[in-house]
Amino acid sequence: MIRKIHNAASGLSAQAAKMDIISHNVANMNTIGYKKKGISFEDLLYREMVGSSSPVAPNAYSLPQGQGVKPAAVTTHFEQGILRETGRELDFAIEGEGMFRLRLPHGETAYTRAGAFYVDENRHLVCSQGYRVEIEGFAQIDSFASMDVNEQGMIAFLDEDGHAVGTAQLLLYRFLNQEGLMAIGENLWQPSANSGALEEGAPGKEGFGKIRQRYLEEANVNLIEEMGKLMLAQRSFQINSRSVQTGSEMWELANNIRR
Repeated sequence: MIRKIHNAASGLSAQAAKMDIISHNVANMNTIGYKKKGISFEDLLYREMVGSSSPVAPNAYSLPQGQGVKPAAVTTHFEQGILRETGRELDFAIEGEGMFRLRLPHGETAYTRAGAFYVDENRHLVCSQGYRVEIEGFAQIDSFASMDVNEQGMIAFLDEDGHAVGTAQLLLYRFLNQEGLMAIGENLWQPSANSGALEEGAPGKEGFGKIRQRYLEEANVNLIEEMGKLMLAQRSFQINSRSVQTGSEMWELANNIRR
């Protein structure tokens, strides 16, 4: 009975963690460039219970007794989200693989799929948190009025008359194992020991995605799918809760037995 309660309690903890992940996904449905999370589980160590034996074949078989379940890993799913047209000049979406690279205040770099950018007081392209977008060959141009970016990430800075006053190249970045990236909040990721080698390339070439100006990539969260997962997790939580209650009732009966 103690083992029964322990196993059911581990199931409660596991399903609670799953519901936390699902809730996090649903809460970020409207977060630009958000990538949904998933959780996987694994069973715990088994204990061998010795079964019946005979003089011919002692310990003929054993009965494995499970010790419950635990969360094994939380993974990020980097499938493409829906591209939504905004008409805003400084909105960029990546159609395919790749991420934008940002320079953080202390000199570190971070990567994102959220392409809602702005121009700061120094005429640099920045994200909503104020982190500078890394652009190859970018030189500060005080006089440009707008910018035009093609699918290959080539930026043309234009004056008020629509004449080009400078150019730069927006590059994309990807990792051998994107699921190994470490989320640091604010819709940003940083490399980890599991993310593998970094690759740099121009949009539209060598397998990198294309740049879509005046578009944003929405979260890749499917509400119907998440609600289905939530219902299954809830039912599993209820069953495990009932198992704990049943184990407690059996224990109570055993304690109340009188000779």
